[in-house]
Order: sequence, then structure tokens, then C-alpha cells
Amino acid sequence: MIEQLGKARTVMQRALSCVETEREICPGWTVKEILAHIAGWDKVGTSIVRAHMAGEPPPPLEVQGIDAYNAYLVAQSEAISYEEMAQGWKLARRQFTDALAEAPPEKLKDQARFPWGETGNIARLVSILVEHEKEHATEIMEMASAEAEDSAGAGGETE
Repeated sequence: MIEQLGKARTVMQRALSCVETEREICPGWTVKEILAHIAGWDKVGTSIVRAHMAGEPPPPLEVQGIDAYNAYLVAQSEAISYEEMAQGWKLARRQFTDALAEAPPEKLKDQARFPWGETGNIARLVSILVEHEKEHATEIMEMASAEAEDSAGAGGETE
């Protein structure tokens, strides 16, 4: 699971190297805000793993509803710089992988409750978060690729 998270992170880092940090990626979201979004869900993952290992339900999200929680995560990033957010993004992943590394393997197979209402084992949780990060990386790479094609097309025009 930790390896899967590492591969997803590598894909995201590659995607991020293709765009300016102030670039709007999703409607209304810059690179910094996407990092805040991903870091926020990594923190949720950490809290789920730690609660599950302690035999407790996961703590509720600060704001109920996935869309509302995403908006909350983005709003929380407004007051910090891109550099601070990038560090927070890295730290959130490290804490998540640390929680997974500390968990007894047999406990990772047990069903856990997720704060959005779904249940599944911790491998399912990791799979969700891995795919989530890869989806955002794909969006970034597709946008960067389209911009590169537009630039190449514009540069090759003659009058």
C-alpha cells in the first residue's frame, strides 16, 4: 500500500513539474489548492488508519459532505504560501504512510468505517486515495499537454 502511494505521488510530482504553480487547474483551483485538497484527504486517511488501529470510529470530517469538505480544504489553504502548502502536502503523505507502516498487517484487512459513510478495509481506503491523486495528476498532465500543443501550433503559424 505504501508503494502504491509512493507511485501515485511520483506521478503527481511529474505532473506538477509541467505547470506553473499559480496556474488554475480545475475550475477555481490552482496547483496550491489541489495540493491542499490532496493533503487534506491524506490527513483523513491517517485519522482513519489510526482510529481503526485503536478500535474507534473515524473522527468526523470538519465539514459534512465531500464537496463541502473539499471547499473547506481549499479555503484553509488561502492564508499560506505555495511553499508552505507543498511542505504540508509532503508531511501529510509521510504521516499517512507512517500510520500504515505502524499498523499490524492483520488489522489492515478488517473492515473500517470511513467518515463519508462507506466501509472497507484499509487497502480499499488506500486504493481510493491513490486513484484520487492519479486522477488529479492526469488532469494536470492533460492540461499541460493541450497547452503545449496550442503553443506549438501558434508558434508554427506564418503570416
